[in-house]
Amino acid sequence: MPRPGDGFRTHTTGLIHAEDGFPTQKPDVVARNQARLLGKLAINRALLESVERVACEDAQVLIVAIGISARAAMRAVTLARERGVKAGLFRPITLWPFPEQALREAAATAGAVLVPEMNAGQLRLEVERVLRGLPVTGLNRCDGEPITPQAIADAACQLAGSAR
Repeated sequence: MPRPGDGFRTHTTGLIHAEDGFPTQKPDVVARNQARLLGKLAINRALLESVERVACEDAQVLIVAIGISARAAMRAVTLARERGVKAGLFRPITLWPFPEQALREAAATAGAVLVPEMNAGQLRLEVERVLRGLPVTGLNRCDGEPITPQAIADAACQLAGSAR
């Protein structure tokens, strides 16, 4: 199947198709094809998931961030470490399937997790789901201004004090 934008006309829907290629809503056919597709995801999960880890090996506070907040968080890790707090950054590059095992491994030494987001906390909810039992704190900003590295570092240092 050509990728959209490669110069070929493509038609993509959320419908499930039968073996003849036409859309179907027959429950048995839909269930069979859904199981096949989800099986492909499970088998190839390691190929699909992509993450970046920075200083997670000994992190007291793990910062989980995506997008522009991840760039600020990268600097915040340095700022926090300069202040004596072992901060680490986990940046999921692919969000689905969510890199659950990689996140658990990155959080292995952490006593607290900080999730800075330029929204109301959608990523935090996913992190809480995966890291049950570990305190997860959101640092949210929804006013159009970016979260600064200093704000993230300050929050990480504050969490390190309460995680001890």
